[in-house]
Amino acid sequence: MEFSLLLVAIVILLALEIYLIRRRKKKFSKRDLALVRSEWEAIRGKIERDPKHAIIEADKLLDFVLKKRGFSGSLGDKLQRAEKWFSHADDIWSAHKLRNRCVHEIGFDVTEGEARKALSQYKQALWDLGVKL
Repeated sequence: MEFSLLLVAIVILLALEIYLIRRRKKKFSKRDLALVRSEWEAIRGKIERDPKHAIIEADKLLDFVLKKRGFSGSLGDKLQRAEKWFSHADDIWSAHKLRNRCVHEIGFDVTEGEARKALSQYKQALWDLGVKL
């Protein structure tokens, strides 16, 4: 009796996980993909003259894509829920923390090299979420 209850519970949990994964595997519309690609190109254009702003914009773009994928909450919440989607979850957390420093620390500056590394990490995260840039 206990084994059959455990088996039923496992089947229900697996079905729920499959449902949630499929729900998040929504296809992006062509318009959304075009918007993301356009924004990405604009971000890349800012990296030399305003690396801090490029990082902030890349973070916003990742938030937009996660929202389109069905994740909700703050970006931190979305990143936690989406961690298994990322091939390098630690890298995207590192980029997001750098963004937080840009926004919250007075006088914080970012080198172009740091910005390029962060943008590479954001690009990989977007790729992992199905946006090929």
